[in-house]
Amino acid sequence: MPTRFLLPLVLLAATPLAHASSMRDSVFESRYREAQAHLSTAEGTTYDGVLAHEFENPLMRASVDACVQNNPGAPALHGYFEFLAPTAYQVELRPVGPFATCMERALEDRHLPEPPRLPYRNPFTITPGANGSGG
Repeated sequence: MPTRFLLPLVLLAATPLAHASSMRDSVFESRYREAQAHLSTAEGTTYDGVLAHEFENPLMRASVDACVQNNPGAPALHGYFEFLAPTAYQVELRPVGPFATCMERALEDRHLPEPPRLPYRNPFTITPGANGSGG
């Protein structure tokens, strides 16, 4: 195949991937705003404090610290815990990259207190080099 046809084919193949990524980011930001809105309620503020306390758990703290140490110069992250069942949750973070992936793994599969209702999203940020994190 002549070279002049390769670039348009590559660009054409990449277009759906870029659109899918943009859609995922749009859904993420919408859910993050929803999670932030929970902090304007009494139950949301209370639950955010409960989750913040979980970050002080020595095992979680060690996992978080390892991610920070293994990703020097990493950007600050923002995201949320998404609870779909009383103790089943997933962590979503942005910007996507090695630091976010490490942090998602460090924060998942823990026994966290049940959220005030289901489904529920609780926001938080992680700033490397800062003491602790919060929503």
